[in-house]
Amino acid sequence: MMNILCSGYQADYSFLKTALSATDGNLASHLRVLESAGYVDVSKRFLGRRPNTLYAATPAGKKAYEEYSRVMAPMLERGKPIPPADDPPADDSPPGAPPPGGFPTPDSRPDPAPGR
Repeated sequence: MMNILCSGYQADYSFLKTALSATDGNLASHLRVLESAGYVDVSKRFLGRRPNTLYAATPAGKKAYEEYSRVMAPMLERGKPIPPADDPPADDSPPGAPPPGGFPTPDSRPDPAPGR
């Protein structure tokens, strides 16, 4: 969403909903959080008799998004996040590969209700 709004244009609610394939509730929640953080300006107008809400990134929102992008870019270039220094190295198995020791079977899972 901030990628769209930081492009220098305003976007209305319908455009954001379509572009992001978002539900009304999800989009409204995210926009409310961004507005309360001071990252998005909201302006309301009428197109004919229909209300139309426009959203635009504020200077603070653009700055926060630029910082976020700067931090995320190296991780996205490598294709996976950098683990914190105190975490063990990530398993480099391909996606969908069985975990070490294989997938659990019905017989190997712990009984959720022992003693029944």
